[in-house]
Amino acid sequence: MVGFLSFIFGAYLSMIRDFGLLAAIGTFFSGLLAITFVPALIAVLPEKKSKKDLSSTKRTPLLLKKFLIPLSEKVINHPKKIFSIWILILIISIGGIFMLKRSVSVAGYFKDSHPISISEQILSKSFGGTKPVFITFSGNILSPEVLKAMMDLENYMNESPLIGSTQSIADVVRELNKKISGEDKIPNDEGTIGQLWFLLEQQESISHFVNTDLNQALIIAKFQDIGDRSTLELTDYMQNYFKNHASEDYTIKMTGMPFINKKLSDNLLYSQIVSLIIALILVMTLVSFMLRSFVKGMYASLPVIVTIGIIYGVMGYSGIPLNIATVLVASIAMGIGIDYSIHFFSYFNHSKAKGNSVAEAITESIRVSGKAIIINFISVSLGFLTLIFSNLVPMIYFGIIIALSMLGAAMGALTLLPSILLLEQKKTQ
Repeated sequence: MVGFLSFIFGAYLSMIRDFGLLAAIGTFFSGLLAITFVPALIAVLPEKKSKKDLSSTKRTPLLLKKFLIPLSEKVINHPKKIFSIWILILIISIGGIFMLKRSVSVAGYFKDSHPISISEQILSKSFGGTKPVFITFSGNILSPEVLKAMMDLENYMNESPLIGSTQSIADVVRELNKKISGEDKIPNDEGTIGQLWFLLEQQESISHFVNTDLNQALIIAKFQDIGDRSTLELTDYMQNYFKNHASEDYTIKMTGMPFINKKLSDNLLYSQIVSLIIALILVMTLVSFMLRSFVKGMYASLPVIVTIGIIYGVMGYSGIPLNIATVLVASIAMGIGIDYSIHFFSYFNHSKAKGNSVAEAITESIRVSGKAIIINFISVSLGFLTLIFSNLVPMIYFGIIIALSMLGAAMGALTLLPSILLLEQKKTQ
């Protein structure tokens, strides 16, 4: 619940905050049913009579025999090696974290074979793009300085491969001036422009480019969304022009979906960092309280923290971007993945209370709690892996990454956490 609730305080988008709230409420009722309805159901169901075991020894479950027993032996005998392997994987993954990209490009949300992607490609290639970009000029629109500035900005925008076409009142004035005077340019005096405007002002289409007070005008351009970083590149490209062409005669503002997407992209990283920090603090505090030890709370959180670092590295190396779906991964992995460490530590403390040594308690915990951890990991992962059948690429990535996070958290609880406890014991001896 804490993992999901972190979105309420750390997410920039209201839809992510709503998701966090509803998921937390769902988790609460799921837990409530697990500790009330399920035991009641077991109590009222008729007890299944088991067949008498004729053999002197019981059969060892396959999961225990083939996986958990060998795994516990490896952990007990080679804690330093296991710890080193985890650290090595984490160090390698750090390189991928610096390669992680952000993307809010809708063009990449669908598979290449999807009709929407095909339509997007056709419109971008043959019709200049699908997303409008609006540049607003405020000032005396009939002044030569403003119209020439609009033409200059249009020429600058058309040099970018991300802009398919541009239109403005400056184009109309220049074209009309060419037909009347033969000069393909904006007139140098406002009087001539006023005469041209007298011929234009009755045209209905003019209202698309300039307001009735003639103090605001638009450049309407088409944006070609050709990649994950297209929006960021166009924003940087435009900002470079604005920095070098400030004027007292007019002010310029830009808007449109690419720049809204840029704002969204900027806040993806903010949402990710804030949500993760909140989830980390709350989860560690809660687990420390449950285990009655801050050190144990920190140890319990380590497998998930390391897993999150590795997952981000995998995303960076594989080119999976941080988007509105994958931004949820870390906090969800923190909230769900901590379960495995709690499973392990709960039985570890129980075993230690019986007088077992650290090694004996770890062995018993892996063999007993390990079954619950593996079954939980498989069921949760399969639930999220159903998203691979989605038409939305971010949802496919989200399902795969969460499943990998659960694998890392489960194996971390069964190998990294025990190896840390063993190494700590040897250090204190």
